[in-house]
Amino acid sequence: MTPENSPPSTTHLGDNAPPKQRTQDLGQIAIAVFFLSLAGVMAWQITDMPTGGGYSGVSPRMVPGFVGCGLLLVGVALLYQSLTGGFRGATHDGEGTAPKIHAVLWILGGLVCFMLLAKTLGFVLVAMVLFAATARGFGSVRWKNDLLWGAGVGLTAFLFFNRVLSVDLPAGVLQFLVKQV
Repeated sequence: MTPENSPPSTTHLGDNAPPKQRTQDLGQIAIAVFFLSLAGVMAWQITDMPTGGGYSGVSPRMVPGFVGCGLLLVGVALLYQSLTGGFRGATHDGEGTAPKIHAVLWILGGLVCFMLLAKTLGFVLVAMVLFAATARGFGSVRWKNDLLWGAGVGLTAFLFFNRVLSVDLPAGVLQFLVKQV
């Protein structure tokens, strides 16, 4: 075979560059171990919960059991990916874009507002603000639309928890309105 007919080289790193090997990222393995640990703690804590379902027939272990199984599946998947070449779709070695700090600040501001004002203003209003702040963090500029959607989601969640689950969420300044609904 002549040099003109030979297949192209598979390495584009030059003649003297060592072949790039896949290494296991300890940070990724730590994330997987963290999820597996959370699943273990959930399983351990579920054993201390009562088994009787009471009038509903559903044990209080059911939802934590589903969450624990989900954490276990995510942990196993992350561990498999981290041991077989790294998380799929993740950038490595500083590649990619810098974190958008303004987005994080919008979301954190909405969460802080929610925590500080939920009892005073009520669940519906602070959920509306949290929704709009999170949407802004993700790049939305239609704040009126976001506030309306946030009000709808907040009111739906409020009514579901208060009416269906009998969990009292703070009504705040809208107490006169939500008690009539």
